[in-house]
Formats: sequence, C-alpha cells, structure tokens
Amino acid sequence: MGIFSKLLPIQNRKDPVRALVEAVEQIKLGIYWRLSRKYENAAMGRDGYSLAYAVVYEIFADEAGKASLGDFVPNRSEQISREVRDALNDDAIYQAVSIAFAGEVMSIAAFRGEVLSDESQRLVDHATDLGVEVANIARDWGYGTASVLKLAQFAKEFRRDNAEPSYEVPSRWRGTTKSIGNFVLRTLYLLVPLVLLVTLIKGLEWVANTLYPLSLRTAEIGLALLPICLLLAIFRKSRGIASLVMLIVSYALGFNLWLYGLVMAVGLAGVFWTIIGLLFAGIGVVPVAAIASVIRGEWAVLVEIIIMTVVPFAVRAGALLLAGRSE
Repeated sequence: MGIFSKLLPIQNRKDPVRALVEAVEQIKLGIYWRLSRKYENAAMGRDGYSLAYAVVYEIFADEAGKASLGDFVPNRSEQISREVRDALNDDAIYQAVSIAFAGEVMSIAAFRGEVLSDESQRLVDHATDLGVEVANIARDWGYGTASVLKLAQFAKEFRRDNAEPSYEVPSRWRGTTKSIGNFVLRTLYLLVPLVLLVTLIKGLEWVANTLYPLSLRTAEIGLALLPICLLLAIFRKSRGIASLVMLIVSYALGFNLWLYGLVMAVGLAGVFWTIIGLLFAGIGVVPVAAIASVIRGEWAVLVEIIIMTVVPFAVRAGALLLAGRSE
C-alpha cells in the first residue's frame, strides 16, 4: 500500500481521483471565464475567447487543448506567452493555478498509489518554469479527505465567483448589436440639437403637430415589429437579427419618449424649466414633464410618461439578452 493511500483513507481509490480531477477542471473553467471577460472588455472580439482558451492550455501544458485551436496557438505564440505572464500577475489566478497544480499532483498520486512519480515531477517542473509555487495543501488544509473537500470547495467558489451569470457560448451578435446600438444612439444625440433648433425656428406647435406624429408613427411601427422579433427569437440562428431589430426599436421608442417629454415640458412647465431639464444631458425634460403633470393634475400624461419610459428599457434588456444567446 502506497503512502498516499494512508494519507487519503477512502475505500474506493477512484473517488478521490474523480473529485480532484473535477475540482481542477472547475478551476480551469473559472480562469477561462475570468480571462475571457477581461479580453471581451478589451474589445478583442471572438479572438479573445480563443486567446483565453490558449492561455489556460499553455498554463497547464494541455497539448491536446492547444491542438484543438488549430493554427491559433502557433500564430499567436508570443501574444499567448505574454498573456500567460500577465495572467499569473493576477493574484487570484496565481492562487488558483497553484492550487490546481497541487490538485493534479494529488490526483496522480491517488491514482498511482504513490506520492512521487515522473508525471508528478514533470508537473512540478512545469509550474516552476512558470514561476508558480505548487500549493502545499497538506500543510495548509491537512491530510486525508479534508484536503480534498476543501480543494473541491475552493474550486466551486472560484468558478462561481468568476462565472458570468448568463454565460453561454460566445455570440458574435453580442458585439455587433452593441456596436450598432451605440451608432444609433450617437445618431439620436446628434438629432437632439437639430430638433431644438427646429423648435426655435418653427415653434412648439409645429413640433407637436408635425414632428411628433412622425416620431409616434415610427415608434408604432417598431412596436408592431416586436411580435415578429419574439417569433424569430424562438430559433437560435435568428435570435441575432431579432436582438438587433429590438435594440433599434428601443432607441426609436426612447427618442419618441424624449420628444413627447419636450412637448409636455414646454406646455406644462414652461420654457424656463424645460431649459433646466435640457441641461441634464437633454433627458431631463422627461422628469420635468412628469413632475409638471403631477402638479397640474394631468394624470393621463403621467401614466403615458411612465409607460413610455419602462417599455424602451424592457425592449433593450430583451435585445441584449437575445444577443448573448444567439449564434
């Protein structure tokens, strides 16, 4: 009987091996999620997800994993090496890698029934080359099943803490939808001063009787498209298109709300308070109109403002949710 069998007194030797392997895999997944979120924020696109995989595979010397990425690893070898160093400068990742290496060494020892082996030594040497000190779990967490249970708990918490709540397969539509949405939003911001200029030239009556009906008709068309978008959302391949249309519709609804708020603010609160509202990034006219409607007892106007405020945000949230769950 090997020394490790005494240190880890579990009747079926495969039990600790399975627990240790699963714990290590959870740690690797947590590291991948942490890195992929970092690269996503750096606007690397889909390459960021491949890079996150490559870094994890390089840290743990997973040759099969690197081969699964095709030409990505040999073509990005310098970048991958640089990102490995940067990743290990992250204290949370360093600790997780140190513990994962310890878990791998323990799983090999549990499987073979001996503490030291050539395979274990290769892992320790690889960790040393990376500048990582393999965690001494026996010293820190004790011998036997307690150390395995604590390692499994650490792995579970590390994965949970680094996982995105709505994470699924990375979607190319997520970045596309956000980019187009930002373009539409910037375009609408450019329209605001034009609308204000037209209001000064043509007067509020012209805006209320001519411009607002056009905006309202556009918003109504957008609302009519939502049922079609919901049908498209049933199928994964068409969810991206549905999310894009819904996001554009949400901005159309938002612009219609702003224009309605402008008209109501001038009509109910007067020019002075409307100007005050415009000073708050332009959108302040909406709360000004809402407050004025309460003061004047225009409850129908207040209800309309509340509904017209909630709907665009709900549609936009739905659009981003679909974008993250599309192909």
